[in-house]
Amino acid sequence: MTHAETLSDIIRLFTICEELPEYPDKIVVRLWVITADNKLLPTNNVKLYETIAAARKPLRKSGLKRFPHMPGDDEAVVETWVSEYRAEA
Repeated sequence: MTHAETLSDIIRLFTICEELPEYPDKIVVRLWVITADNKLLPTNNVKLYETIAAARKPLRKSGLKRFPHMPGDDEAVVETWVSEYRAEA
């Protein structure tokens, strides 16, 4: 990672959420960014789907890794998908 890059330039994080008040009856995939001071912030990059299976399809095709709901995650988070970080040799 160069000095000018942030983790968000290298690592992409997406959450799949359900039962969000602002998107009732939809499955939501949202891109998150990691700031220079390592804070995780939501973006306005949101895609809506009818099913979790449909939401997973483009994430899987992108080669992202799936992590199930973890303790401490918001209740709406079904899972998180993360790009693989590969440090340059």
